[in-house]
This record gives sequence, C-alpha cells and structure tokens, in this order.
Amino acid sequence: MTMVRAEGMPSFLGVGIGNAAAILMPIDRRAAIVMASPGPDDFFVRSHTKPAEELNQRFAYNARRELFHHPDDDPLDGVDQPSVRDREMVISQSPESYLLPDGPAGASG
Repeated sequence: MTMVRAEGMPSFLGVGIGNAAAILMPIDRRAAIVMASPGPDDFFVRSHTKPAEELNQRFAYNARRELFHHPDDDPLDGVDQPSVRDREMVISQSPESYLLPDGPAGASG
C-alpha cells in the first residue's frame, strides 16, 4: 500500500489515511485499487505500462524491508530501489513544534 500526497499539502506534514489524496493497493499481478475522494460511482479503468511502472516505483519507495512479486514477472526492472530502512523518520526538532500552525521553524511547504 502507498499513499499519495494531496496537492498543496505542506511537505513537513506526513501523509496518512486522513489527509492522503489517494491510497493505492495492489491486489494481484495485473490489478490495483485506487481509493480517492468520494465520487458519484466506482469505476473500472483499463491501464497500460506507464501507470503500472509508476505504481511499482511508488510501492518500491514505500517498502521498508521487502518487495514481493509474482516469480514470472519482473516489476522491478527499471525501478529505483531505496536501501532498507530501519526507522520511519528522523526528527530534528521536538514533536511539539510540528503542532505549530506554520509547522516547525525552517520548514518549507
């Protein structure tokens, strides 16, 4: 699963279920669910290679230790793979400063 930052959302704010523009979830080798702001109806979209490659890159960026895929596929071909991360974030200021209306000192949106 990965979440997409909403346009205009300051970069110092994290992206979570409450403020994500969309949540992306692969469900099998050839399909993913994209959950976005409510609309009138659900719909189905046939896609092509470019969005699939973008989704694979997003999933790789959001993986922490492992990426799983079907053994007959090579979805990581051409994907920039980050190194294994053993922590979620490093905070340079006190957590309380993130509660300020304009974010922590020196943050840019």
